[in-house]
Amino acid sequence: MQNQLFENLFAYKKTTALLAAFRLGLFRKIKEYGCLNQNLCCQLGWNERYTTLLCIYLTNEGYLMDGDGGWQIHENFEKQLIPFEKICEHENSLYHKWLSPERIAASIQSETDGRLFDKEGFAPNEQCAYDNIMYGNNVNLIAFHIMRKIKNGMASSVRCLEYGRSNGRIGQILKKQISEIIVDSVSFAQPLGSTSYDVIIIYNAIHYDTREEWKTILNQMKNQLNENGVLCIADIFYKEDSSFQSTVLLDWITHGGGYNIYSQEVVELLKGGGITRVEQQYIEAISTDLLVAYK
Repeated sequence: MQNQLFENLFAYKKTTALLAAFRLGLFRKIKEYGCLNQNLCCQLGWNERYTTLLCIYLTNEGYLMDGDGGWQIHENFEKQLIPFEKICEHENSLYHKWLSPERIAASIQSETDGRLFDKEGFAPNEQCAYDNIMYGNNVNLIAFHIMRKIKNGMASSVRCLEYGRSNGRIGQILKKQISEIIVDSVSFAQPLGSTSYDVIIIYNAIHYDTREEWKTILNQMKNQLNENGVLCIADIFYKEDSSFQSTVLLDWITHGGGYNIYSQEVVELLKGGGITRVEQQYIEAISTDLLVAYK
């Protein structure tokens, strides 16, 4: 227990070192010049002694290796460097703005469910970094699995509604595969309207509104589904055996949603609204659950 306590207590130092390396562009400099050595430190105006200390630490963590002529990127990390840069950009925003002891304590001590995030939101550059993570390659995988669910059971002409924060990104991918598909996109702030749909998609949205709010929204969506229509909900839900999903809980406390954090909660919500059949699939590559509800 003592080892775990120290490991958790000092974890912020690992975060600080890694984010500092990305802020310096250290990994990109190594890729550009082949290695990081005394000559490159002089050229960049970096303190050689302090650079060495940081590189020793990054080597012990498995990011670098001490090769011929200087520090080089470990081959296993180099394969992940580009997508990891996008993640670090987003996490850097969280680290400096949201995930502080003060923010978590303030959320817990608040008498309401409202957090500062609900009023402030992300700054434009932070929103861009977040969108790259949530709506980059993720939407391709989600669209692929939705396609497998709907393609055989749908007519050639399909009308699709994408609701929430993803701005029609999944629908646009479906459009490349289904020749006759009409995609409507509706954000949280917009009314649903009265159009009938064959497919309704909700991604990264279900945990932002209360159970009562979703009862109203889902009931209206069910009424808008055509016969044999499907409602697809893709989101991250908490799983007890997943360390990644445990970290998501901290995001939700300070700046994400705070509702419907278990997939079973959403299944019960759907069935309580008259949905008779719900299939669940876990997309492990992006730690996302896909719930497909049939009218």
